[in-house]
Amino acid sequence: MTRLSILRMTAARFFALREDRRGVALIEFAFTVPILLTMYIGSAELCNGIGAQRKVTTTTRALADLTSQYTVLSNTDLAQIASASTQIMAPYDTSVGYRLTITQVKIDGASVAKVDWSYAQGTTPLTTGDNVTMDAALRQPNTYMLVAQVQYIYTPRLGSAFSKPITMRDTIFMVPRASDFVTRL
Repeated sequence: MTRLSILRMTAARFFALREDRRGVALIEFAFTVPILLTMYIGSAELCNGIGAQRKVTTTTRALADLTSQYTVLSNTDLAQIASASTQIMAPYDTSVGYRLTITQVKIDGASVAKVDWSYAQGTTPLTTGDNVTMDAALRQPNTYMLVAQVQYIYTPRLGSAFSKPITMRDTIFMVPRASDFVTRL
Protein backbone atom coordinates (compact mmCIF):
# COMPACT_ATOMS: atom_id res chain seq x y z
CA MET A 1 0.00 0.00 0.00
CA THR A 2 1.37 3.31 -0.98
CA ARG A 3 1.42 6.39 1.00
CA LEU A 4 -1.11 8.03 -1.32
CA SER A 5 -3.62 5.20 -0.92
CA ILE A 6 -3.35 5.38 2.89
CA LEU A 7 -4.05 9.09 2.71
CA ARG A 8 -7.07 8.51 0.45
CA MET A 9 -8.46 5.82 2.78
CA THR A 10 -7.99 8.06 5.81
CA ALA A 11 -9.66 10.97 4.04
CA ALA A 12 -12.54 8.75 2.93
CA ARG A 13 -13.06 7.48 6.50
CA PHE A 14 -12.91 11.03 7.86
CA PHE A 15 -15.54 12.27 5.40
CA ALA A 16 -17.73 9.21 6.10
CA LEU A 17 -17.44 9.82 9.86
CA ARG A 18 -18.26 13.49 9.37
CA GLU A 19 -21.47 12.57 7.59
CA ASP A 20 -22.47 9.91 10.17
CA ARG A 21 -25.18 11.32 12.52
CA ARG A 22 -25.86 8.23 14.66
CA GLY A 23 -24.09 9.50 17.82
CA VAL A 24 -25.45 13.06 17.82
CA ALA A 25 -28.40 12.30 20.11
CA LEU A 26 -26.13 10.61 22.65
CA ILE A 27 -23.79 13.58 22.75
CA GLU A 28 -26.70 16.05 23.10
CA PHE A 29 -28.12 13.90 25.89
CA ALA A 30 -24.75 13.88 27.67
CA PHE A 31 -24.65 17.69 27.52
CA THR A 32 -28.24 18.27 28.69
CA VAL A 33 -28.53 15.71 31.53
CA PRO A 34 -26.37 17.66 34.04
CA ILE A 35 -28.31 20.85 33.32
CA LEU A 36 -31.70 19.16 33.64
CA LEU A 37 -30.65 17.33 36.81
CA THR A 38 -29.43 20.58 38.37
CA MET A 39 -32.70 22.28 37.49
CA TYR A 40 -34.71 19.39 38.97
CA ILE A 41 -32.77 19.33 42.25
CA GLY A 42 -32.89 23.13 42.45
CA SER A 43 -36.64 23.26 41.97
CA ALA A 44 -37.16 20.50 44.56
CA GLU A 45 -35.04 22.44 47.08
CA LEU A 46 -36.88 25.66 46.28
CA CYS A 47 -40.21 23.93 46.98
CA ASN A 48 -38.87 22.51 50.26
CA GLY A 49 -37.59 25.94 51.30
CA ILE A 50 -40.90 27.62 50.50
CA GLY A 51 -42.70 24.89 52.45
CA ALA A 52 -40.45 25.44 55.47
CA GLN A 53 -41.07 29.22 55.38
CA ARG A 54 -44.82 28.61 55.22
CA LYS A 55 -44.55 26.27 58.23
CA VAL A 56 -42.67 28.97 60.17
CA THR A 57 -45.40 31.52 59.38
CA THR A 58 -48.20 29.08 60.27
CA THR A 59 -46.47 28.13 63.51
CA THR A 60 -45.97 31.76 64.52
CA ARG A 61 -49.64 32.50 63.88
CA ALA A 62 -50.74 29.42 65.84
CA LEU A 63 -48.53 30.33 68.83
CA ALA A 64 -50.04 33.80 69.06
CA ASP A 65 -53.57 32.54 68.42
CA LEU A 66 -53.44 29.77 71.04
CA THR A 67 -51.87 32.07 73.64
CA SER A 68 -54.43 34.81 73.01
CA GLN A 69 -57.31 32.47 73.92
CA TYR A 70 -56.18 32.09 77.54
CA THR A 71 -56.93 34.43 80.42
CA VAL A 72 -54.45 32.70 82.75
CA LEU A 73 -51.39 30.72 81.62
CA SER A 74 -49.11 28.42 83.56
CA ASN A 75 -45.68 27.20 82.50
CA THR A 76 -47.30 23.84 81.71
CA ASP A 77 -49.78 25.55 79.37
CA LEU A 78 -46.97 27.39 77.63
CA ALA A 79 -44.94 24.17 77.29
CA GLN A 80 -47.97 22.46 75.72
CA ILE A 81 -48.44 25.33 73.27
CA ALA A 82 -44.74 25.13 72.39
CA SER A 83 -45.04 21.36 71.95
CA ALA A 84 -47.99 21.83 69.61
CA SER A 85 -45.86 24.18 67.53
CA THR A 86 -43.36 21.42 66.84
CA GLN A 87 -46.22 19.32 65.45
CA ILE A 88 -47.13 22.14 63.09
CA MET A 89 -43.51 22.28 61.87
CA ALA A 90 -43.58 18.57 60.91
CA PRO A 91 -41.98 17.08 58.81
CA TYR A 92 -39.14 19.57 59.41
CA ASP A 93 -36.70 18.69 62.19
CA THR A 94 -37.16 21.01 65.19
CA SER A 95 -34.56 19.36 67.41
CA VAL A 96 -31.84 21.69 66.08
CA GLY A 97 -32.14 25.31 65.02
CA TYR A 98 -35.74 25.86 66.16
CA ARG A 99 -36.50 28.71 68.57
CA LEU A 100 -39.70 30.26 69.73
CA THR A 101 -40.62 33.12 72.03
CA ILE A 102 -44.04 34.10 73.33
CA THR A 103 -44.09 37.51 75.01
CA GLN A 104 -46.80 39.71 76.45
CA VAL A 105 -46.06 43.39 76.02
CA LYS A 106 -47.65 46.06 78.20
CA ILE A 107 -48.10 49.45 76.57
CA ASP A 108 -48.39 52.19 79.17
CA GLY A 109 -50.24 55.52 78.98
CA ALA A 110 -47.25 57.16 77.23
CA SER A 111 -47.29 54.44 74.51
CA VAL A 112 -44.06 52.89 75.78
CA ALA A 113 -44.02 49.12 75.19
CA LYS A 114 -42.33 46.95 77.81
CA VAL A 115 -42.10 43.21 78.37
CA ASP A 116 -44.72 42.03 80.89
CA TRP A 117 -43.71 38.35 80.73
CA SER A 118 -41.91 36.10 78.26
CA TYR A 119 -41.58 32.38 77.56
CA ALA A 120 -38.97 30.84 75.27
CA GLN A 121 -37.93 27.47 73.95
CA GLY A 122 -34.47 26.99 72.42
CA THR A 123 -33.43 30.52 73.36
CA THR A 124 -33.50 32.96 76.29
CA PRO A 125 -36.82 34.66 77.11
CA LEU A 126 -36.97 38.44 77.02
CA THR A 127 -36.38 40.18 80.33
CA THR A 128 -39.40 41.62 82.13
CA GLY A 129 -39.39 45.42 81.94
CA ASP A 130 -37.24 45.67 78.81
CA ASN A 131 -38.41 48.06 76.12
CA VAL A 132 -39.91 46.48 73.00
CA THR A 133 -39.64 48.00 69.55
CA MET A 134 -43.06 48.07 67.91
CA ASP A 135 -44.71 49.95 65.09
CA ALA A 136 -46.36 53.16 66.38
CA ALA A 137 -49.77 52.03 65.07
CA LEU A 138 -49.64 49.01 67.40
CA ARG A 139 -48.72 51.01 70.52
CA GLN A 140 -52.19 51.95 71.74
CA PRO A 141 -51.97 53.44 75.27
CA ASN A 142 -52.92 51.21 78.23
CA THR A 143 -53.19 47.97 76.25
CA TYR A 144 -51.46 44.62 76.03
CA MET A 145 -50.12 42.77 72.98
CA LEU A 146 -48.94 39.20 72.58
CA VAL A 147 -45.84 38.76 70.42
CA ALA A 148 -44.98 35.36 68.98
CA GLN A 149 -41.61 34.87 67.34
CA VAL A 150 -40.30 31.76 65.59
CA GLN A 151 -36.87 31.18 64.13
CA TYR A 152 -35.96 28.07 62.17
CA ILE A 153 -32.65 27.22 60.51
CA TYR A 154 -33.47 25.39 57.29
CA THR A 155 -30.77 23.14 55.86
CA PRO A 156 -31.44 22.01 52.28
CA ARG A 157 -31.66 18.22 52.01
CA LEU A 158 -30.29 17.66 48.53
CA GLY A 159 -28.37 20.85 47.85
CA SER A 160 -26.63 21.19 51.22
CA ALA A 161 -23.25 20.78 49.52
CA PHE A 162 -23.98 23.86 47.40
CA SER A 163 -25.81 26.17 49.80
CA LYS A 164 -25.57 27.25 53.41
CA PRO A 165 -28.36 26.84 55.99
CA ILE A 166 -31.03 29.54 55.71
CA THR A 167 -32.41 31.27 58.81
CA MET A 168 -36.16 31.80 58.58
CA ARG A 169 -37.97 34.10 61.02
CA ASP A 170 -41.45 35.36 61.59
CA THR A 171 -43.07 37.61 64.19
CA ILE A 172 -46.73 38.31 64.80
CA PHE A 173 -48.45 40.75 67.16
CA MET A 174 -51.89 39.82 68.45
CA VAL A 175 -54.31 41.25 71.00
CA PRO A 176 -55.49 38.88 73.77
CA ARG A 177 -58.98 37.67 72.81
CA ALA A 178 -60.48 36.32 76.05
CA SER A 179 -59.49 39.30 78.25
CA ASP A 180 -57.53 42.54 78.18
CA PHE A 181 -54.34 40.68 79.14
CA VAL A 182 -53.09 37.15 79.82
CA THR A 183 -51.97 36.49 83.39
CA ARG A 184 -48.96 34.21 83.75
CA LEU A 185 -48.73 32.09 86.86
